Amino acid sequence: MASQSNESYETEVTVINSFLKSRVDGLLISPSKHTNKYDHIEKFIQKGLPVVMFNRIAQNLNIPSVTVNDYLGSYNATDYLIRRGCRKIAHISGPKTLLLCKQRKTGYLDCLKDNNLTFREEWLFESDFSIESGIQAAEEILKLGEMPDAVFCICDSVAIGAMLALKKKGIKIPSEISIMGFTNDSFASVADPALTTISQPIAEIGKKAAELLLLQLNRKFTKWDQQNIVLDTSLVIRDSTQ
Repeated sequence: MASQSNESYETEVTVINSFLKSRVDGLLISPSKHTNKYDHIEKFIQKGLPVVMFNRIAQNLNIPSVTVNDYLGSYNATDYLIRRGCRKIAHISGPKTLLLCKQRKTGYLDCLKDNNLTFREEWLFESDFSIESGIQAAEEILKLGEMPDAVFCICDSVAIGAMLALKKKGIKIPSEISIMGFTNDSFASVADPALTTISQPIAEIGKKAAELLLLQLNRKFTKWDQQNIVLDTSLVIRDSTQ
């Protein structure tokens, strides 16, 4: 995993540096899931070139960004599971360094607290957004003395992995355990069972990010820190929840 992380980060740095050498006018970027330092992006900023981050963003870079309300989306996902009767809800999170993972985890925890449900540390797992890590997390869940009745996953790929592992062991979804995703990827609707998830307005994210970059290129504003757009998510109910 560590070598994959380093390779992903180094590739991103190489690409950014090549952009600098090519004298591009601006940068529109969603950092990789393994990126935890941003010196390569700061080079752009120091040269006065416009930069817009979208989806995955860095807290310490005061630049325009477009994201979704990860906290509220996660809160609503957890709340839906609770309203469907789930009381023992596990969470498969993502890399601890990413802001969106922190926000989704906080939404999950706050919803449990607001509904007087106890958070159990052994029901919190980490993934790297991949199907494989979802499988691994589900295998850990299967080792627990007491099974949760629902699993809220950081993204749809992890949810699919979790479903594959649970179904392989004969666990019935959703009658024995509900599975909730986040993102609403194209494969979510054709999974077996179809995946209940939180939908992100992907096209709108791209459109708003491009608009912010064009505004900077046209010198329409200078207060970059005031240009942070947060879009709403929506719940998509399918068959993987009770």
